[in-house]
Amino acid sequence: QLILLMFLLVIGSASASTVSRSFSSTSVEPGADLTVTLTVEVTGNESYYAIDELVPEGWIVKDSGSGSAEHQGHIKWVAIDNAENTTNTYTLTAPNQIETAIFNGTYMFEGMGQEAEIAGAKQANVIQEIPLPVPAPAPHETDYTIPIVIGAIIAVIIIAVVVFEKKKTKAK
Repeated sequence: QLILLMFLLVIGSASASTVSRSFSSTSVEPGADLTVTLTVEVTGNESYYAIDELVPEGWIVKDSGSGSAEHQGHIKWVAIDNAENTTNTYTLTAPNQIETAIFNGTYMFEGMGQEAEIAGAKQANVIQEIPLPVPAPAPHETDYTIPIVIGAIIAVIIIAVVVFEKKKTKAK
């Protein structure tokens, strides 16, 4: 019994490796792309693992990266020898509707008794960006200097012409 107990403890401690998820952004517009990264951390002596990421309904797999998307609604990765720390990246196209998508997936390393849920980010929002209003140009004072100077010059010319005409009329 002691040997069985030790064996179970070794199996349990050998499966401390994890997979976690992160997003390029937690919000995207309808029809925009979202890049998802799965970070694999091998902390024990595991030599193989499998990952099964579920694609949220309505999202389209644009690029499965090094994963396999041959099963509808899933992207899968398998390391069958020499498992090591790595990142698996894939790109999805968001649906053309506003929603909150929940991401789910599981993984299993050598020595694990059952699958574990992928840790990290689980939710991405498809939102409609509301454009910020373009601010009106700041009011500025109109510079009337040039029209005033031109008006003054014209007034002086008119006065000079009138005075000249009066002198001309008196001289006759």
